[in-house]
Amino acid sequence: MNYTNEKRYSLKQIVILLTIAFSLVSIISYAAVTIPNTFTSGTTISSSQVNDNFTALKTAVDANSIDISALKTVHTGTASVGAMVGVTLNSTVATYQCGGGPGTYGRCAANTLTNDYLAAPIQLPNGATITGISYTCYDNDATYDSVARLWYFGDNAYGEVGAATTSGTSTSNQKVFRTGLNHIVDNSSNAYTVYMSINTSAVGYIVPIKFTVTYTYML
Repeated sequence: MNYTNEKRYSLKQIVILLTIAFSLVSIISYAAVTIPNTFTSGTTISSSQVNDNFTALKTAVDANSIDISALKTVHTGTASVGAMVGVTLNSTVATYQCGGGPGTYGRCAANTLTNDYLAAPIQLPNGATITGISYTCYDNDATYDSVARLWYFGDNAYGEVGAATTSGTSTSNQKVFRTGLNHIVDNSSNAYTVYMSINTSAVGYIVPIKFTVTYTYML
């Protein structure tokens, strides 16, 4: 295929594009990139030669993409929310700040109207995979336990991601775990809320303190 004078500008565009592309790939790729065909202005070139150059470029880009993917590693992160920022679902249930285990504070029920939950939003990174949760709570009540739940609320669906529950009695804070979760955070469709139960019969003997989400992400 012989390019005429009126088509030489298109040839220059092709040559410039290939030169820039190969230069970029050479910079970011570990392996050298070999250009099959070199063009000069005014010479006859064929479409197969141009295609061969683009094929070499694609091969280099694909190989570089594999190398970059191999470098990605899984990292672990956490996000927490304290019970002190939680609000009751039932506005008639009063709460107050009270001490949990030694040196810690949380929020507990102040009257005996009804049992309820402290609700608090939690911010999670989009695309991360939730793998576990933990719940820190002072529970020194022999009759009642406290449960913490992580829920998502979406455009067209909602559901519980996971829950962790205290048990028995203790004069120090209990930290209970739930592992084996596999929920991918989607902030474009969902919002995430933590619920920590309070018991108006237990009052200061059940004191939610903190809820933590463990997640993994690629970097």
